[in-house]
Amino acid sequence: KDNKYINKAIQFMQEYYSTNISINDICKLIYLSPCHFKRVFKEQTGQTPYQYLMRVRLEKEKEILREKDYSIEEAARLCGFVNSGHFSTVFKRNTGMSPSEYRKLDF
Repeated sequence: KDNKYINKAIQFMQEYYSTNISINDICKLIYLSPCHFKRVFKEQTGQTPYQYLMRVRLEKEKEILREKDYSIEEAARLCGFVNSGHFSTVFKRNTGMSPSEYRKLDF
């Protein structure tokens, strides 16, 4: 199904992943209540909005880590994580390795 509200929310998350965006920010943009938005988003994507945003952030983070231009702390900040500890936990939970281990891989 093609849902213009969900598409707009996804576009917003992909554009502003590096900022401290919230469900309320997205809901104000698309004029849906948070409960309705979360339900419809999960129906459309199979993920919660939070899971989707984390996936976007982690993909961007992987790109930055492969480039090796930034420290892990800087890379975490660039991708919208409040601190590198939270980022490292989320990264390891999703990839099975720490950011520094990922960075050492040959690409």
